[in-house]
Amino acid sequence: MGHNLTALSIHLEVASHLVDGQAAEHLEKSKYLSKALLSDVRGIVSAMKGSEAVDVKRAVQALGEGIPTPQLHLKLPDDLTIEDPIRAQVFVRCVQEIVTNALRHSDAGNLWVEVTATGTGFEIDAKDDGRGSQIVRLGSGLSTMKARLEEIGGTLALESQPARGFAVRAWLPLAAKVGP
Repeated sequence: MGHNLTALSIHLEVASHLVDGQAAEHLEKSKYLSKALLSDVRGIVSAMKGSEAVDVKRAVQALGEGIPTPQLHLKLPDDLTIEDPIRAQVFVRCVQEIVTNALRHSDAGNLWVEVTATGTGFEIDAKDDGRGSQIVRLGSGLSTMKARLEEIGGTLALESQPARGFAVRAWLPLAAKVGP
């Protein structure tokens, strides 16, 4: 359900860029409701803290379904699952923010997202072919992504240049760091 709500939020964002007037008002309300529902689902998942692995591959694939532009090119490990629901949520939210930022800000035609297993975690490398920028500013979404990653011992690196797109590298550990 969370995967579908995440995909719905992205599709509503796409639609909001295509309409105006009264339809835009209804889309904004729909975006708000989908985000509220998604927050509820995440709260339930966090509370459950079950031992079943979360199929984050399916969730990430759902993010790109039906987005006309940028075209999403995903390269994911076959066994992309994460045991801890909190880490799974952080992982999916990172990819969601990457897709949303490319959609909202980049004017990109393509977005490449590659996920690799590092043995102790997962690395997310993303790059678009959009307009880029001279200065990388952490807006609300990127600041939240950075904070979420750091809370679980992960890292975030950003890079951009005018006319050369925007790149994101996030690393998410599979287990909490032990010791200093």
